[in-house]
Amino acid sequence: MNVTGREWMEGILIGILLVGGYFAILQAMGRRIRDRNRIPALALVLLFLFLCLAGVLYIVMQASGGVGQMLFVMMMLMAVCVMGRMVWYLLSHFDQIDKGMLALLITYVLALLYITIFSRAGEHQASVHLELFAGFSEAFRTHNMESIQHFFANIGMFVPFGVLFVLTLTKKRCSYHSAVLTGAMFSTFIETFQMIAQIGQCDVDDIVANTLGTQIGYLIGVLFFRR
Repeated sequence: MNVTGREWMEGILIGILLVGGYFAILQAMGRRIRDRNRIPALALVLLFLFLCLAGVLYIVMQASGGVGQMLFVMMMLMAVCVMGRMVWYLLSHFDQIDKGMLALLITYVLALLYITIFSRAGEHQASVHLELFAGFSEAFRTHNMESIQHFFANIGMFVPFGVLFVLTLTKKRCSYHSAVLTGAMFSTFIETFQMIAQIGQCDVDDIVANTLGTQIGYLIGVLFFRR
């Protein structure tokens, strides 16, 4: 069976979503366990459940003949879960949140969505790139730095996201892992939507660069801006 680049990319994105969901649930449940010795057992149980989920998804995808619809459904469920968790946190800790930073964070997220998705409405450009850091090898081979500039632009685009994430949430809630996971999931959502809607280039390097930008922004926020 021949597997196209799009199908490989869809599989990779589903894998990222499963891994991200696993660590997000493990982190959320781990905070509620007082006996820290039980966390390894919890991690193993969750790992077993997610492996079973991955197996079920594989069977469904084989039966349906494709992963596009499954990926879309997963992204919608992920968006609902993330937004629901975020709204619940904001409502229950509203007095501890910097309202000005929250407004800036929401504004910046909307700006990112406009740049990466809404501004491209009407375009029809569908390409998938699976090779990690392929842009660097191409740049050195052709002496064209456009791919490298694109990579660093994607890093820079998510640095403010990481900074604002730190400044909006409390120290207890804004851990390094939660910030990086949120950035990776947000980037995966953008790349998935671009691929499904065929309005841009779906690239593994973009997810890596966006996640790296979130990490840099988090460190900048912690070191220089958080009181």
